[in-house]
Amino acid sequence: MDFTQALNEAEAIGISRQQFLRIWECEEKMKYLDDELRQHQMRADVEKNCGDVATATSQIIQDQLQKFSIDQRRVLSNLREELQQQNQALITDISRMLEGFATMVGRVIKGELQTALAGLSLSETESNSSCSSNFSDTREVPQSLRHNNQGSTRVNNKEAENDRETVSSFESLRVEHAIGDLLSEADEETERNKNKGQINQKSTVAKKQCAEAQPINKNSENPTSSYEVSPNVLIFPEDMPVQMLVNDISNVSKSGKIIGSKIYHLQNSPFKVQLLLWFEGDEELKMNVKFWSLSPHPLKSSKRFIISGDIKNKNSSAYSSLFSEVSPPFNLQKPWSQNVDLPLLLKTKRGSYSDINLEALYNRNYVFEEGNSICINWSVLQQEG
Repeated sequence: MDFTQALNEAEAIGISRQQFLRIWECEEKMKYLDDELRQHQMRADVEKNCGDVATATSQIIQDQLQKFSIDQRRVLSNLREELQQQNQALITDISRMLEGFATMVGRVIKGELQTALAGLSLSETESNSSCSSNFSDTREVPQSLRHNNQGSTRVNNKEAENDRETVSSFESLRVEHAIGDLLSEADEETERNKNKGQINQKSTVAKKQCAEAQPINKNSENPTSSYEVSPNVLIFPEDMPVQMLVNDISNVSKSGKIIGSKIYHLQNSPFKVQLLLWFEGDEELKMNVKFWSLSPHPLKSSKRFIISGDIKNKNSSAYSSLFSEVSPPFNLQKPWSQNVDLPLLLKTKRGSYSDINLEALYNRNYVFEEGNSICINWSVLQQEG
């Protein structure tokens, strides 16, 4: 092979010029030794054919050939070890640089987010003040009623004040939720880069991020009747999924209980939603989503929802598609509710599987040893019906 061509190929696969020169010299030396060995072998064959007189000389040449072969193997072994040590040192230096860079980027992003969110909080405060004043105007008691009943005026003013507090509380909760999500993303990204390769720590972080599922009464219409729900209003994010963690999955499959995620209010839509999971028959996994209407009146236009979900693999930490379904159009009023069944279809690199039971989840590495749990990312997107 031409020297220039070999050099270009070596640089293309990441070998430095200095390493290539050493390898090239060793190969040239080996070629030279091979030529010498071949010539000695030819001489030895000639002398051996000459009779018994050349036997001793032939033996000496064979010993020399064997010695040359041993020297060649020793040179190659030393060269291989030296290259491995150099590559390991290079990998260590690169890893150290990446960790430092990830830490620095995480700090910068966190600082920028805190600055932006401080401005957002100030803007929300001003917006709430404006909203409260406008709301107060709409709640003003008519002139005739003020003259007729001063006690009613005081009651209505008190109601308006309570309504303003409710609006302000709801807006503050929404801002706090958005701030928490953004800061959590920045911290997660920094932590992921710093602790890359530590699988146990990754699973612990993922478990903290997941919203732990709770068992609910299978025959209950109100999903909050059998367990306590956080008093804070949870808003479903528009541009990212939420996570549902189901612990002790083996006992869940045998108990026949329905496991429910936390209840989320959808943004810009008078609905709340909850993901439900249970097992039937031969431990076959079943899932659906429950919607509740919060509107006291029918909507002007119906809503459809695209519901999708992925399940996390414990080996690769990647997510495989588990379900994707479009709901029927919803256009009903409070206290209406409806369940949407989710046909399950597990999609992996090896194929798609529709029959999903507990054994399949174990065999395909979707059950984590820690907590004997599964973790599901799910999202709800709305569109006009």
